[in-house]
Amino acid sequence: MGAVRHIGALTLALAVTAIVAFAAFYGFVHRPDGSGRALLKVPGAGPLWARYYEIGSDRPLFGDRDKSIHDDVSEISKERRNGYSWFNNGPAHALELYAKWAPEHPAK
Repeated sequence: MGAVRHIGALTLALAVTAIVAFAAFYGFVHRPDGSGRALLKVPGAGPLWARYYEIGSDRPLFGDRDKSIHDDVSEISKERRNGYSWFNNGPAHALELYAKWAPEHPAK
């Protein structure tokens, strides 16, 4: 049972480390020119994760009303960019927990 528990702990440590790497330090902010929200590098902003990711490439995915799929949020209509929560700041809390957890569970 000890070996199985050890392998499980290593797998968990690797998975958590990979998930933390997804966080991006951007802000999803309204542009001052009125053209809608955009994903911009903003000092002190983030971390943000996209709501959806493409399996395999891990690229963020965004859908428009015409059922088209895009990998750049700026390609979708202003109404969809502004009216849907494409990004969230949930990782902020996860990263705080990770900082406490990681030293005790090194990925090998």
